[in-house]
Amino acid sequence: MVPPLDRTPGAEREASRRTSEDATGTADSVEWRDISTAPTAADAESADDVATRIHERSGDSLTVEISNLTVTLVGVPRIAVGDLVDARHRSEDMEAEATRHCALFDIENTGDVPLHWLSRHTTFVGSDGNGYDTADLPLDSSQLPPGCHTNHIGIESRCRARVMTPVEALPEGVTIKKVIHTIADARYAADQRLLFTL
Repeated sequence: MVPPLDRTPGAEREASRRTSEDATGTADSVEWRDISTAPTAADAESADDVATRIHERSGDSLTVEISNLTVTLVGVPRIAVGDLVDARHRSEDMEAEATRHCALFDIENTGDVPLHWLSRHTTFVGSDGNGYDTADLPLDSSQLPPGCHTNHIGIESRCRARVMTPVEALPEGVTIKKVIHTIADARYAADQRLLFTL
């Protein structure tokens, strides 16, 4: 019998904040290629690396640990996505400088069986209290950092993956306050909800 992710039916796990030292001090921390929007003057003065800029814009990374799975939300920065959209699907109204908030996940399968991560199971709550879905943007994986995925990824036992999930267009002035990901798998007793509160 496959062990469940969590033996508590319908369990919801909420992220715990890690300090900046914890987030950046590990030897195997994620290296995200700098695909964020151009730095502001303040960013340019304070740091050039994307991890620091994401921290400055989004705060500390948030981590949820459940049996067999550790998920870190690195941040939800605004990222220039116009040139990341697959050229075959790029529409005329998708400007090269188009930006979207994007959730950046670092996922580790600590269990003994493979698991599947589906970006369409990620939802968002804005600062206006409304719910938002994943953006329908066919991103070109070849334009993303090595090992970074956008839609669906099977993660083998004891392996890691990085996932970038763009948010649908938000109204002016609205930011992301919560990120929710649901792991649904017939092998487990109940769906697992991972809640990250920014």
